[in-house]
Amino acid sequence: MPKTIGTRRAARAALLLLFSLAPSPALAAQRPFDLAAALEGARSDLRIEAGELAGPGAARLGEAAADAQFVLLGEDHGLAEIPAFATALHRVLQPAGFDTLAIETGPRAASEVERILGLPERRARFQAFLSEYPFALAFYDLAEELAFLESAADRSGPHFRLIGFDQELMGAGKLLLRQARALARGAATAARLDALLEAEAQAYARAARSGNPAELFLMTAPRAELEGVRDALAAESAAAARPLDALLASRAIYELHSTDGYRSNLDRAALMRENLRAALPGVWPKLLVKAGAFHAYKGINPLGSREIGNFLAEIAELTGGRSLHLLVVGAAGEQARFAGIGRPPAVAPIEVAAPGSPLAALAPLLEVAARHEPWSLFDLRPLRPRLLRAEPRDPELERIVFGFDFALVFPRATAARPLVVPVAE
Repeated sequence: MPKTIGTRRAARAALLLLFSLAPSPALAAQRPFDLAAALEGARSDLRIEAGELAGPGAARLGEAAADAQFVLLGEDHGLAEIPAFATALHRVLQPAGFDTLAIETGPRAASEVERILGLPERRARFQAFLSEYPFALAFYDLAEELAFLESAADRSGPHFRLIGFDQELMGAGKLLLRQARALARGAATAARLDALLEAEAQAYARAARSGNPAELFLMTAPRAELEGVRDALAAESAAAARPLDALLASRAIYELHSTDGYRSNLDRAALMRENLRAALPGVWPKLLVKAGAFHAYKGINPLGSREIGNFLAEIAELTGGRSLHLLVVGAAGEQARFAGIGRPPAVAPIEVAAPGSPLAALAPLLEVAARHEPWSLFDLRPLRPRLLRAEPRDPELERIVFGFDFALVFPRATAARPLVVPVAE
């Protein structure tokens, strides 16, 4: 090839690269763009009619979920409308093989929930479980949340599986000790566990009087004794030691959070990934994940961590599949919030996008949703290239738009109701 021809081709390639990096007049003309108008264009109505998703948003969401391997529902906890939506969404997904649910609870607590869901008179049995083990189960001690699990179990039948991937809750000490006690073989180890169970009851009574979760057994029991009992159980069998392993792992995350919240979040995210991997060795099934919004993000969330949402997005791409990520929040109204040990949940105003909140960048979506009576489903995917070209850039809004594929906003939400009202000691 003559040298001049090679030189011309190199120059042409350099010019093409230069022009590809420079903004075209057509792109520049799109700045600034009207965010509110763009959100209106990305919005569609969504409703529930007779337990089914309805409205233009239902078709859009169903199409997006049609070939997904994982569907992640990232929520603001304590809203009655979210489990109702999750129930209707599972009805869409289940025929495609979504029989496995992964929820933001501890694995050992979730195994108890799954067992109870398969029993007759399950609602009464579940209420008895909550009374026996108060504050051992996060979120699913709410009536609407249990109804979601019941519906999913009924729809999937014998194929139903429930996985908890989070740390065990602060109040799970009694449950974990009893699980270990049932597996203990030696009389000396059993006696040590009985003594710990007595100490747990005393710690719960103190925490219920004060309302302070830091007084619970999981946080206050002497570490050396917990580790000693754990080692004694491990000498008997690996299975017998696992409840104490879970207790110690959860305690470590809670303790670290009091001094280094960022590192604690990283450790918790790592535990979530490991718990999910342990529960699902081998081939990944179709999976519906329901967890807090920060856990369901693709990429780095507002707390600076990469969590279960990013993990599953990567797994899906690695295996030739796709994940679908939904953010679900209320624009206004009320939600149930933790109010202390021995206290029922408090009913508090929704402040998901209050100034200073990690989700404050949601405010434009909430403003648009407030103009409409039906639920607002925003398809965030078309907004991504436009946000990247907008001036000024909003990094936190971009994080949401790239972290989720859809955002569902209820214009006014209601607080979920507790199944059992705890009684202070």
